[in-house]
Amino acid sequence: MLLQELRADPGPASLETMEQELDKLDRVRELQLPIDLFVAVPPKVLQSFRQRAAVEAPYEFRRHPEPLLITLLAAYCHVRGQDLTDTLVELLLELRHEIQEALNVIEHWNNVNDFIRFGKGGEFATNQLDEQEISMLALHLVQICLVYINTLMIQRVLESPDRMSRLTKEDRRGLTPLLFGHTTPYGSFRLDMKGLQKGRCDLPQ
Repeated sequence: MLLQELRADPGPASLETMEQELDKLDRVRELQLPIDLFVAVPPKVLQSFRQRAAVEAPYEFRRHPEPLLITLLAAYCHVRGQDLTDTLVELLLELRHEIQEALNVIEHWNNVNDFIRFGKGGEFATNQLDEQEISMLALHLVQICLVYINTLMIQRVLESPDRMSRLTKEDRRGLTPLLFGHTTPYGSFRLDMKGLQKGRCDLPQ
């Protein structure tokens, strides 16, 4: 592995990024540097070696006497191995967080389904397959309508650049049309689908 590749910062949290960082760590461990190699070296000195090796160009390395060259590379790889381990832990925690958020979305959508099918605990009230199919298709239709209306409402609220500029990264990540607290499962709603396609009609309250 080239030194430049070992120096590269990790990409966004993903399985591909974790594989890349693991590959770097494996290459460092292949050097089999003794764990106590720099135990007698003060941390500040070790970090200075590491920082020097991290920024020097390859042609500058070649100018050093062999003992200094080996020392710089060994110090860099020693500290870099620790950094890679910390990076992998951070990536794993970030991936776990993203997976948990995805599971939360699924769980929330299940709550939406329970909200829509409020009768009999959300269970099918018949054993007839054709009636179950019709009931499921109706559920999907209501889901689609709910998401569609919510999306238009969110777009209406955020169409102002001033409002968009206020959103943080966490706010944007939390945007979802899977909302139902503002709706009621009772009664009927009359929608003007032609007006909705234009996106400027009055949305139901």
